[in-house]
Amino acid sequence: MYEFLEYIKEYLQTCFANDNDFTEAKRPKLIDSYKTNHEPKMTQPEIQVQIMDNSENISYTTFCSKKADSTPLQISAYSGQMKIGGVDKNAQHSSIIMADKIKKYLYELIYSDDKGAILTGRHIASSPALPMNDGGSIYMSAVRFDFTIQTEV
Repeated sequence: MYEFLEYIKEYLQTCFANDNDFTEAKRPKLIDSYKTNHEPKMTQPEIQVQIMDNSENISYTTFCSKKADSTPLQISAYSGQMKIGGVDKNAQHSSIIMADKIKKYLYELIYSDDKGAILTGRHIASSPALPMNDGGSIYMSAVRFDFTIQTEV
């Protein structure tokens, strides 16, 4: 699972690095969720990625004669107010736009010819944009995907 998590983080980092809607200074950074001593900052958008546990997860099944594992991910977009596409957006709208871009990028990956170990993927949930600790200068929108990935086990 670790390799898959790193693969998704690298893929999304590349997508956002190539997205001209963000200035160089305001490109979201990709990090692991719940890093020790870390709080999202209003001045730097970020995307946190974590593997979820969906209780119904059935590991090491077969899929089209391949060994496969269900790997649900939550990708959370944190943002303060910023310009996206040259237009000022408040923190709430910025986090929603980033979450929409995450969904778009992941669907592009799922349907691409170069998807690595991904056998299937689907969007399973999204959260509303939620204000963070200080009451609204930072908002978070979460997107959940469930991937079936090929395993070596």
